[in-house]
Amino acid sequence: MREVEIKLSEAEALVERLNREKHRLKSNMNSAHDPLARWLPREVTARIFVLCMPTFPVEDYILNRRRDTPRKFVGILSSVCTGWRDIAQSTLQLWNVVCMLLPASDSLLQGIEAHLSRSGDLPLMIQIERKWDAYRGDHTHPSEYDKIFDALNRHSHRWHTLELRAMLHISSRLEGSTVTGAPRLDTLRMSSVGEGQSSETRFKLLHSPPSPSTVAIQGFHINTVHIDWSAVTRLDVEFLSVDDCVNILCHAPRLERLQNQIPGTNHNDTLDDHERYNITHQNLRTWNLRCSADPSQIEILFDLLTLPALKSMSLATDRPFHSLKRLIIRSSCHLTHFKLMNTLDGNDDLTSLLWMMPDIVDLHLGISRCSCTQELFELLGSTTALPHDSDEEIKFLPQLEKFCFGPGDKWNPAARPHWPSIPTWFPHARAEPDPRTYRPLSNVHIRVDVKTNFPSELEIYVIERDTIPKLLDVVQEGFNLTITNISGKKGEKDFLRYCQGYYNHHDEKNSDP
Repeated sequence: MREVEIKLSEAEALVERLNREKHRLKSNMNSAHDPLARWLPREVTARIFVLCMPTFPVEDYILNRRRDTPRKFVGILSSVCTGWRDIAQSTLQLWNVVCMLLPASDSLLQGIEAHLSRSGDLPLMIQIERKWDAYRGDHTHPSEYDKIFDALNRHSHRWHTLELRAMLHISSRLEGSTVTGAPRLDTLRMSSVGEGQSSETRFKLLHSPPSPSTVAIQGFHINTVHIDWSAVTRLDVEFLSVDDCVNILCHAPRLERLQNQIPGTNHNDTLDDHERYNITHQNLRTWNLRCSADPSQIEILFDLLTLPALKSMSLATDRPFHSLKRLIIRSSCHLTHFKLMNTLDGNDDLTSLLWMMPDIVDLHLGISRCSCTQELFELLGSTTALPHDSDEEIKFLPQLEKFCFGPGDKWNPAARPHWPSIPTWFPHARAEPDPRTYRPLSNVHIRVDVKTNFPSELEIYVIERDTIPKLLDVVQEGFNLTITNISGKKGEKDFLRYCQGYYNHHDEKNSDP
């Protein structure tokens, strides 16, 4: 027995020595074939590693499969050879990104503090997501996560970006340090999946409210997120009532971009306090607004506001024209980009609204149940140019460069494009220069939603035969004119070429005996 034990000990020692030799030879081989660290300065190699890092934030479908995350990337670098591992572990920029999928892996639970320490004093970008199949079942917060959130809270003075997509109760665990708070927090994005909005506090730091410049909130009530609104310049909120919208504009004087949706509500009593005065916001430049509420709600909101800096507006709502006109007149703003979707008003209201926007460069109309199409298209054609010796200027959309026209969410045959008017929007190629003054329109995209397998519907929307050559001439003259059909599941298709083939097929069919 003793002899056997001695032989086993010798064999184990031999295996251990051979493994060490194998590891040394493998390291030497990797170093000999290393295309980076062997030939480049250490700083250059580190910079290449940083440039190859996955982008932040990581797409949720990638994070849910734990692939191509920054942590996985650093692990791959460290496994190549000792040289790469030394460079990776000493490069701070590889460690200041924390992408975490809950339930967390054991390696993250054990190594979160070391991960944060390797990033030095760099700003931290943190992304926390809940695994897709974990939204069902128990909502309690596992105690093993305490180590993760305690470590993150200790480093709250370095928070720069917080991306949170998880259950509501998890956000309350990000409390920050009681000593420093989060003075460097610049971006806060919070999203709750699988739960309705709650009035309970969901984000509040122990020290003092942070002052981010970019905020996005989905699934949280705006009042449950405790921040200093005075520094916010960009805000994206899933649902924001009229009253909350007014309050935000009052408390966020630096706000430059607002994207929100006003939900349907039957309660107007909260607006009484604001109806006595007008709110002037000097910095709001871009406003993307969707309204599912009663049209009177949006009218009340518009009549409360004065927005002199407004340059870009996207509006999806019914019958917005009268209150929007009053807003434009009162604000004396110069809109250059305007997108209007799902309008239900008639031709006089829409055209009179566009007459009030002489600075529009980019116009996007999504028309539903509106009879303005022919009048609008003909008006664009009749105001395309002026004689060279005219002292007047083009008064209807004189600065328009880009125009997109298509269906709204409630597509209706009344919004059929008036095809014969489109060629009249462009100057035709001539042998000599045209001395007339033209509108600078050069980019037009017309979108239709036509089920081509329904002959009765196709006959309504098909482009007239004699108009097709004129449209093709516009394209050949170098203008960016595209006409696409969005119907179907294979993406947008060229409707102009389809109509050309439609008539060719029709002629062949009629000529076949």
